Amino acid sequence: MIVLHGAAALSPFRLDRLNQALAAAGLDQRVRAAHWRYYVDPEGGVDADALVARLAPILEGRPAARGDTVQAHVVPRLGTISPWSSKATEILRGCALPVRRIERGRSLVLDGPAPAGAQAARLATLLHDAMTESWLQREPAAADLFQAGAPRPLVRIDPDALAQANQGLG
Repeated sequence: MIVLHGAAALSPFRLDRLNQALAAAGLDQRVRAAHWRYYVDPEGGVDADALVARLAPILEGRPAARGDTVQAHVVPRLGTISPWSSKATEILRGCALPVRRIERGRSLVLDGPAPAGAQAARLATLLHDAMTESWLQREPAAADLFQAGAPRPLVRIDPDALAQANQGLG
């Protein structure tokens, strides 16, 4: 997996608004920076350096350095293929780039004590959308991002039973 560090993911205004929400929630952490992170699954046998040289200008990114001060990662929900990934992968393949798949996430640099327990859960709730994103306090691995589950079989629900459940549950 190739990881590229991209441009700022939040404008100063949005970063300030996010930090105000963290303070209002009584959290000790602040987001110092949020950047796009691109995770690339290259096709087998590809020269990674050559691919990075071609991808970096397109994504306005640079290779992520080991030891970057990132404490949290917000990535597409694990086990799914994001809509951004579908379109970006299609575009890169159309440009004859040997990419199996690309995903985009955000890397967050936090100020304050390392969150743990309930405080980490509250922080995660404010910094990602659990419906479409996953929160990781470690660097994501290729297996995390590029392993999509097999589609489940189609299940049909009786419309009358659904209407009854809707009425009964309000």
